[in-house]
Amino acid sequence: MDDHTLAMTVYGCLSEEDTSGRIDCCGIFRSTDGGESWGDFSLVAYDEEFHEIAYNEMDIQPMPDGAWVALIRTEWRSHHGGESSSSSVCFSRDLGYTWTQPEFAFISAVPTLALLSDGGLVCATSFCTLHLSYDGGYSWSRELPAHTMQYPGVELWGTDHMFVYDLWQNRGASIYRRVPQ
Repeated sequence: MDDHTLAMTVYGCLSEEDTSGRIDCCGIFRSTDGGESWGDFSLVAYDEEFHEIAYNEMDIQPMPDGAWVALIRTEWRSHHGGESSSSSVCFSRDLGYTWTQPEFAFISAVPTLALLSDGGLVCATSFCTLHLSYDGGYSWSRELPAHTMQYPGVELWGTDHMFVYDLWQNRGASIYRRVPQ
């Protein structure tokens, strides 16, 4: 942040009951001393009412208008035959202290965000796709194929290149170049 506060995303369980059912929630810890100590926790997403949805891997992108966008891996524990994975989106207007309720964004998991030079928001996911939003994360209008990824990373190189890579065993990568219209 501008005042040199660091924000770290985390996920885990809030109780023994949640731990036994893997009802994960996600949040943020802050550090005001360069990462020496962490505290000042804010909860981002938690299914306190039904205890059926797990919110885990999350990435946050501060936007030019001051809003923060969080994309969160979302798994329904009550889904029969497996854990259905998608991503949910939440928004904060107060530097991550309070958040909107999670809403469905798209099918894909393990989101990683980056802000593009043209104002777009890109999200790389473990489903080998890149999702694009041009309204601050409220809608995701475009999907591009990506190299096989389990845990994606995305880095911007200058204004016209994006490097998308796998942080896991696959170690694959792709480079995308923006072509002006």
